Amino acid sequence: MKPWKTLLLAVIFIGLLLYVVKFERGEVPEKDVEKQLARLLDFGAAEKVTKLEIVGEEGKFVLEKKDDQWRLLEPVKDQADQENVDRLVKDIAERKAERVISAEDAGDDWAIYGLTEPKYHLTVWTEKGEAGTLLIGDKNPTGNSYYAQVKGQDSLLLFPTYFINTNIVNKKVKDLRDKTLLAFETEEVTRLRLAHEGTVIECAKEGEEWQLTAPLKAKADEAEIDTLLTAVHDLKIDDFVEEEAADLTPYGLDQPQATVVLTLGAKGENALLLGKKKEGDTDTYTTKLYAKRRGDKRVFLVNGDILDKLRKEPKDLRDKKILDFEKDQATHLVITKAGQTVELKRTQKAEGEKEEEWQLVQPVKLQADTEKVSDILYALRDLRATDFIDNPSDLAPYQLVSPRAEVTLTVEERKEPLKLLVGKKAADGTGLFVMRPGTSVVYKVRTGFWDDLETDVAKLRNLLVLKFDRTEVRRITLVHEDQKVVLQRKGEYDWQVVEPEKFNADSIKVGDVLYRLEDLRGDEYVTDKAEDLAIYGLDKPQVKAIVEFKDRTTKTILIGKRKEGTTKVYLKRADRDPIYLEDDLILTDLQREAKDFKKSPPPRPPY
Repeated sequence: MKPWKTLLLAVIFIGLLLYVVKFERGEVPEKDVEKQLARLLDFGAAEKVTKLEIVGEEGKFVLEKKDDQWRLLEPVKDQADQENVDRLVKDIAERKAERVISAEDAGDDWAIYGLTEPKYHLTVWTEKGEAGTLLIGDKNPTGNSYYAQVKGQDSLLLFPTYFINTNIVNKKVKDLRDKTLLAFETEEVTRLRLAHEGTVIECAKEGEEWQLTAPLKAKADEAEIDTLLTAVHDLKIDDFVEEEAADLTPYGLDQPQATVVLTLGAKGENALLLGKKKEGDTDTYTTKLYAKRRGDKRVFLVNGDILDKLRKEPKDLRDKKILDFEKDQATHLVITKAGQTVELKRTQKAEGEKEEEWQLVQPVKLQADTEKVSDILYALRDLRATDFIDNPSDLAPYQLVSPRAEVTLTVEERKEPLKLLVGKKAADGTGLFVMRPGTSVVYKVRTGFWDDLETDVAKLRNLLVLKFDRTEVRRITLVHEDQKVVLQRKGEYDWQVVEPEKFNADSIKVGDVLYRLEDLRGDEYVTDKAEDLAIYGLDKPQVKAIVEFKDRTTKTILIGKRKEGTTKVYLKRADRDPIYLEDDLILTDLQREAKDFKKSPPPRPPY
């Protein structure tokens, strides 16, 4: 081989050798480091962590996991906040170094990174032993990262500032402690004692119902009890003040503002004491109160709004429902008010109707307006006491000896009807007195209840003018003045105008007309039958709306003139005699021209 060829091959071989050393073998340690430090510490899944030691600005914290529960061992022994610690461990397990710098590139002077005598560190143990310690140095010049090093390794790592500050440097002991104040479930509570400012209330659970037992015996308001228990259950420790308070006076806990005692069946009692407001509190939004558990020397701070939730009077926790029934179970209603008696009976549902029908029996026999009757039944069902007068010595001051009104309600599956006596208004105008006969309690209720007891036959009679299922409509004809607009269904949802011209209609605008007609009720009843329709302008109506159905039957609405001095117009069904009054807005809704049903053009694109 020629000498120059031998020299060329030697150069190529040396070059390849250098490439392998530099770029293949030389890269292996750095890749190993990156792989090993892909996450903060090489211990695998978060579930494997059994112990943590954090040294930050507030000192050293040690946490240990036993039987799937985290406990704080230092600086105090306490139950840990499971959710917060699990979140911390997960963040540590999944956290990656955002940069890895080899020892060669980092240089010999590690003091410039604050790692010769690091102030902060994090140590992780698994069930197999110590997984490693992360030493924390100074921030880099940009301030967005911390220098760090895994103890025993020589690579320089950089981790985000927010991660190091949140989980190590600025970690506080209160972040790690369990903030549950009273550990219980609301359904476990069988007795409740509430004391504040001289008021003592006791409640007991009998079966599934709560009863007031002191200072009086009465049925309790289940919703109020549940709200109160939930407020206590959800109350969390805001801060830890003192671990072993020898003197409770500085906190107002020697004579607490409020005390709650919960009996948890066989588990015994839990009790919470609330003291005075924290002085010098700069939080303008939330007041803090000192609190402690009975039998526990620790003092805490809690959110001060709990005090308002516990400042209950006996009447607040009493059952305020006066008549206990379901509206759909009512079958017979009699109201006597100011000398007028009306009697209503529920009849069988008409074929194809979804709601029950009611019939007026007294003082005349005719079909009642179901919505009006429903309003009365809802008012009775939802009637709530605003105050209680127990065992009054005389009913005369409440006008309940000769009541202003009486209500008798028959309900399915009850042997006796429900009765209610209605007396006079309170002198201060804050309520109306009512009473159930045979009981010893006078209730104060809202004054508007008097107006709910409707006895005007004209308002109770059926005001339904027209009702139909819009999916059964095939054609609508609107006639007013000299105009006639005919709308024809085209498919399931689409409509078209077929007179006076033909075009595809805006289905939403047609829907507005259907909405106005499909459950049309008059505002007021006028007469059963008019001798002369001209009196009401119904001989020559302003508007005629004809609805034709798929079975080719039709129903026609006539709208006459305005009643003098009002904003109401007369209307009737063409095939029925009764005449009603309705707000004149119906004219606006039905006096439509063909152009009103044209589809709106799409919006112009912005320039």
